Amino acid sequence: DTMDKTSPKTTPSLLRLIAAFCTLEIALLFLLQILYQQAIYPVNIFGKLEGIDYYDPFYIGSLLLNADMSPYIHARYSAPPLFALLNTPFLSFRPQTMSYVLSGVSFIIVTMGTVWTFRLFHGRDIDYVKISANILIIMAFSFPFLFLFDRSNIDALVFCSVLLGIFLMTSSEIMAGVCFATAFALKIYPIILLAPLVVLRKKTIIASFLICSAAYILLQKKHWITYIEILKQRSQKFEYHENASMAAAMHYFGEII
Repeated sequence: DTMDKTSPKTTPSLLRLIAAFCTLEIALLFLLQILYQQAIYPVNIFGKLEGIDYYDPFYIGSLLLNADMSPYIHARYSAPPLFALLNTPFLSFRPQTMSYVLSGVSFIIVTMGTVWTFRLFHGRDIDYVKISANILIIMAFSFPFLFLFDRSNIDALVFCSVLLGIFLMTSSEIMAGVCFATAFALKIYPIILLAPLVVLRKKTIIASFLICSAAYILLQKKHWITYIEILKQRSQKFEYHENASMAAAMHYFGEII
């Protein structure tokens, strides 16, 4: 009850604070760009390299899978094989067009997910018209979102699957587990959701998660075996370039210490 009474006042203030921080961060980056005379990301390549991540690796991976070959023949395809399968019906479209579509879908998913998250934590009394500008600023000045929007990667689809799973936890635990398993089969990292589900003793969701995940793996068993082998190899590498791991993020702090 206390949260519901205070959230209409505190939430816009918190959003303004976050938006101001994001704006200041981008402003400093631009100033440093001028100072050092070096280009910084994002640079103006949107639409020029066919969505980069959609075309390479996902479109190429789908082409290989459609030709009854392994998507992992292409070295840059390093995700689970599910999206290569789901993407095959769209191979008749130009990859350039699909990269635009995926970027647009990513924008919609992240926007709706952000709004729904604030609604979940702060109740229904928020004036979303008033906070919409701050939400847009936070997204537009957020490096992870800019990277996703520019590269046309599939992480927004993973985010959507996780959000749907959370939304369905109170109405259909079986479908919630299916959504979490789908997120896992698109990108491996949602497997960490099993930890809070175990703590919360959500036995039905866990069972659904595991059974559906097993079904996804058996559906593409041969490709999953290859994927696990590649995952083992990648886990032994460490590099900074385009690496969003916690180890890479904390590396420079560790060097200073």
